[in-house]
Amino acid sequence: MNNVLSGFKKARIGLWMGVAVLGWLLSGCGVSLAADVTPPPDYQPPATPVPERVETVFPVALPDPAAGKAIFAVKCAACHGLTGLSDGEQSGNLPTRPPQIGLPEVARQASAADWYQVVTNGRLEQMMPPFGQSLSDRERWDVVAYSLSLSVPQEELAAGMVLYMENCSGCHGANGRAGQTDVSVPDWGDPAVLPLVSLSEIYEVTTQGVGQMPGFSEKLNEKERWAVAGFVRTLGYQQQRGTAASGEVPQGTAVPSAAESPNSDPQDQPAPAAKAQVEGQVQNGSGGAVPAGLDVTLSAYENMQLVETQAGVTDALGRFRFENVELPRDRVYLASVNYEGFVFTSDLLRAAEVENGAAVSLPVLIYDKSTDLSGLSADRLHIFFDFSDPTKMQVVSLYIISNLTDRVITAAEEGQPVVEFELPEGAENLQFEEGTLGERFVKTEKGFGDRTSIFPQPMQHQLLFAYDLPYNKKMKLILPQPVQVGAVILALPTDGVRLSGEGLEDAGERQVQGQMFHFYNMRGLEAGSALELNLSGRPGSGAGISRSSLGQILIGAGVFLLTVAGAVLWVSRQRKSGQPAAEAAEESQEVDSAESLMDAIIALDDLHREGKLPEEAYQTRRAELKARLAKLQAAE
Repeated sequence: MNNVLSGFKKARIGLWMGVAVLGWLLSGCGVSLAADVTPPPDYQPPATPVPERVETVFPVALPDPAAGKAIFAVKCAACHGLTGLSDGEQSGNLPTRPPQIGLPEVARQASAADWYQVVTNGRLEQMMPPFGQSLSDRERWDVVAYSLSLSVPQEELAAGMVLYMENCSGCHGANGRAGQTDVSVPDWGDPAVLPLVSLSEIYEVTTQGVGQMPGFSEKLNEKERWAVAGFVRTLGYQQQRGTAASGEVPQGTAVPSAAESPNSDPQDQPAPAAKAQVEGQVQNGSGGAVPAGLDVTLSAYENMQLVETQAGVTDALGRFRFENVELPRDRVYLASVNYEGFVFTSDLLRAAEVENGAAVSLPVLIYDKSTDLSGLSADRLHIFFDFSDPTKMQVVSLYIISNLTDRVITAAEEGQPVVEFELPEGAENLQFEEGTLGERFVKTEKGFGDRTSIFPQPMQHQLLFAYDLPYNKKMKLILPQPVQVGAVILALPTDGVRLSGEGLEDAGERQVQGQMFHFYNMRGLEAGSALELNLSGRPGSGAGISRSSLGQILIGAGVFLLTVAGAVLWVSRQRKSGQPAAEAAEESQEVDSAESLMDAIIALDDLHREGKLPEEAYQTRRAELKARLAKLQAAE
């Protein structure tokens, strides 16, 4: 592979990193510098624990496919696609294609209980995460019911309903509830009955008969028997109006009329949306005063789509309030404040967690700005060398920068770079993991500049870039540092090329993805100093770093921000509806969107709630995502 960074641009720290990331997160991998040094000879890496298997818990009320549709769009469509044909925006980044659950030949073999287990416990070997913590039992049954409906067209359900009424309702009842009074037939309103059988099993019973029930192989053809089976399965779902009683099939999954069902539960009917008072206090993290009259926006999102905004202003004490805010179950709110050209945001407010009539606080922290770079510090600088092309050396650099001040560090003039990076003479083919020259980055006399403002801790600023240099057996590499660097971690293939330099500590060799790499550590560098390295030797045939191997090296080197980014994308719950998957994926590689960032924050919250992220790491990544969302809102 000639270009390591192209992997990052194509995957956007994507799903190929996600599996390894999840393993590290589940095994309790820390993010300290201890991960960057050679382990002792008797060290045994911890085995990744097998997630505890959650057994099937049958729903108290019948599953609701309509409610499951919204959950599917957020939780599943990114990989499985909106129609279950595995054409979601993330499906192309997976090593193996997700099952096409929308195809009849796939869905017919599964029972609802089978898929409930998969949704609950996940299939980590196929990169599907568990949702046993992020979704309630009811929500998991709902999304399973909707998933199973994808493989049965509406016209087939309509035909199946007619055939059922003609051939089956006399014994089973119009709603499949005859078993409540006749023990010789099953009660399909019992939540523990239909979830245990697959569509194929219903089809076989319909074909061959069982007990006193005759088979219908001669009376109904194969297509008709499948239609009846499909309709029978819907009798185990929550009832909706206008089905068996009226002969109409509504949009979604066809089921009998709730008005005629003795099993209908009034509690299953949707409750009116709750209302709350949303208020907040703007505070200045820089210690300055909060001016009155700041613009405040309360933004409402449903399924990661902006659906409503309300405008307000702060009073003399920096307070704001929005009265009688409706809180539908799937709605998420975010308060944002415009201050000195920046947008600062609150935490997310989930409507489902708010009681009707409650007063909810969404505080917003703002900062003054500064152009003084002395408070910036690169916690770590990671450098990787690739010799896929024996005549060139690719240098991949990753800076993780913290702003140690209580100000937003910004450029002295609009459009100018905040931090400038000097490149070695002869560097070419400059590439970035995020952004391009002319946009986020600008060309300078000696290299390039990054125009992104840097927010105070716990937010962190990451920059990943690469460039090529000619290489012929020997090179002295001088890398000036624009900011203070706490620690330097370097890695290169062990095959042929040697690395030396003042202050360089040998961290030993490690095998990653079947390849051996040599790691080096170095203590911190002052701003304005230079990292001086000597490389010598001829690259061997195995001196190239593959995309997947580099991802593992980054993780092994303790690059926390990248690992969390990979995990968040792996559990991403949003797919851009109405856009071809290939176009959506391509677009997401180039720019952030409010939807993707909101989705990442919620997914990060889910990981933290499940205990898979340490508190400090969670707060750091969450703050960084919020900063990106604020910048995007400011740009819009």
